[in-house]
Amino acid sequence: QLFGAAPLPQPEESYGDHLVTDWAIEQMKQPGDKPLFLAVGLFRPHIPWEVSKRWFDLYPMDEVQLPKHLQDDMADAHSHGRQGGHKWGTDKKQWKTFMQGDLASISYVDHQLGRLLDALDASPMKDNTVIVLWSDHGYFLGEHGFWCKHSTFYEAVQIPLIISSPKFDSKEETNSFTELVDIYPTLCELAGITPPKYLQGKSLTPVLKNPETILKDEIYTRYKQGEAVIDKNYAYTEFVCLLYT
Repeated sequence: QLFGAAPLPQPEESYGDHLVTDWAIEQMKQPGDKPLFLAVGLFRPHIPWEVSKRWFDLYPMDEVQLPKHLQDDMADAHSHGRQGGHKWGTDKKQWKTFMQGDLASISYVDHQLGRLLDALDASPMKDNTVIVLWSDHGYFLGEHGFWCKHSTFYEAVQIPLIISSPKFDSKEETNSFTELVDIYPTLCELAGITPPKYLQGKSLTPVLKNPETILKDEIYTRYKQGEAVIDKNYAYTEFVCLLYT
């Protein structure tokens, strides 16, 4: 429930993400003749932005830049009702501090990912493993006078998604619209597993073969009572207010 940024004095080996990474590395070291599936959940860069000082030191405060934003961005839009938190942060001159903490946390979790990949490279599974790096949602860092994730505005629905497969060595980006429901059918196809027929997602392997491929004309997302549809030209967000008596 805490929101803020500060260096932690405790050794990194005691952090949850470090321990989870240690566990995953040990799993990769175990001998076995069966396929292995690892779901490795890393907490950072979730709030509170608390990691070792060395990660904060990578981002001197005088070099930290604020995200692009408009002063009166919500003047012509439905109020999200969360302007108070942003006002508090700006009044207390904490915006750059929060940005520094977010950047430090990203670098910290990048380090954990590096430990995972180094362990994979040192294992017999190196040339026969599919890797998917993804996040469950994006995050507002003051855009629209907003912090956290609780909206269907673009910043919250855009996520990092990287797929590495031994069958595809292209290191290219794609503009193909993708939804999280597409990850499971993609993994099924890459692993040679027949997916259930009731899936709504689409396998992304055509995009891995050709990054110019566009699988969907639009994507849909939802947060509580808010919904959004996004295509290459527009993003439409609808807010629904429910009153209980």
